[in-house]
Amino acid sequence: MQMRVLASITVVVSMLSMVSWNANRSPKKAISTDQDVQTNSLSLSLSTDKQTYKPGEPIYFTLTLRNISSGGLWVGKLIAFADIPGAFVMTVTDEQDKPVHGSMTFFAGSLGDFKHADLFDSIQKTRLLLCAKCFLGMTATLQEYQYSLGAPGKYRLQVSYSDIGYKEMQEMGATSQNIKKAKERAQFPLWFGSITSQEVWIAIEP
Repeated sequence: MQMRVLASITVVVSMLSMVSWNANRSPKKAISTDQDVQTNSLSLSLSTDKQTYKPGEPIYFTLTLRNISSGGLWVGKLIAFADIPGAFVMTVTDEQDKPVHGSMTFFAGSLGDFKHADLFDSIQKTRLLLCAKCFLGMTATLQEYQYSLGAPGKYRLQVSYSDIGYKEMQEMGATSQNIKKAKERAQFPLWFGSITSQEVWIAIEP
């Protein structure tokens, strides 16, 4: 599995806030039907430091995954771009909706052996407990991930995040007894599902 781990990871309590330069749309929220996680428990936002850039100018983006529920949630601790549960996927397209590819190549990774694994041990290794109103955040540049946006025009940026829950673990071999023990030890619910940030449009000047 190949991935690029993001820099500048931050876990911050709710009294602190991050600046959102492109907040003209509200972040979309996760929707779940499972009883273990209340609906609309996470929000995912994406912003850039400005909307217009000169060719070759660094394009800074900020990514924020926030727990907007009233209690703690187990979320993926791997703040990275990869095609595996608990990670992020960045999508960049031009005005014609043509993908712009960077160095973040996505490979499906192994989820582990849930049939024989200690589920709570697996949870602790792959997730962290995000307190209510806290968030994970990072700031980086598109150039760090080899996105070539030198051609003048407009570009759309969007990020998605997904993870699995106990139901998927059971489908992959975990027993009901092991799931029950994991829930008791975890105390807080595992977040699962899929969530997408708002679209952010930027322009490269001629």
